Amino acid sequence: MTSSDDVIECNGCEGLVPDGEYPGFRPDKNPGATSPGCWKMFCEEVLVREYSEWNYPPIHQLTVDTYWAQHPGEKTPQTTQSVIVNLVGLDLYLHKGMNPETVREKLDGLITRHKDEFTWLEPPETRGDITVVDVAEADDLDEHTALVRDWARAVWDAWKPHHPTLDQWIARALES
Repeated sequence: MTSSDDVIECNGCEGLVPDGEYPGFRPDKNPGATSPGCWKMFCEEVLVREYSEWNYPPIHQLTVDTYWAQHPGEKTPQTTQSVIVNLVGLDLYLHKGMNPETVREKLDGLITRHKDEFTWLEPPETRGDITVVDVAEADDLDEHTALVRDWARAVWDAWKPHHPTLDQWIARALES
């Protein structure tokens, strides 16, 4: 980012992100979830490093779940499912100690068995004090991994009013 005039607050995470357009940005896919600059930073700075420089590290699933839990968007069937599934993923990784492959399997099973049962969770006013902007600053994979874990904890904690409901979804995910 070149100057303070070139940044805006992301409507999802409230991080200060580059202003402007991004060709890969599809607001129709998740209305109101994120700003073009935040999506660009997530894709071109965080995910590109995970895919190329770090060869798809184990932390990747947590990175994706955290980003989308912090950027829930407006209520649609897709976002309703996404919020619950991503937050369940955070818990399985952070609190149940599951590896990324097992988390993915549990989430896939949850979606398959309960796709039409998800109900909207009203997003918290603030969604954590760590954002993709902080994660993008990592100098190496160790720092990136630590930042993603801290980011995930901050986002999980922000959704605390919904933890009783999420506990029910977590139990369902563990059934498979």
